[in-house]
Amino acid sequence: MTKAGLWGMDEWIGAMDEKWKGGLFTFGGLLTFCANAMFLVGLIDDF
Repeated sequence: MTKAGLWGMDEWIGAMDEKWKGGLFTFGGLLTFCANAMFLVGLIDDF
């Protein structure tokens, strides 16, 4: 992955953080939350 790609990802994550802090329950924020929840469940299931 290029530096620009990583930076873009970082910026996107930062924008998501700002939306959550602002209390805006956006579709993107919901998707991010679900993806994180699924990832955590997957990790727990592996044990």
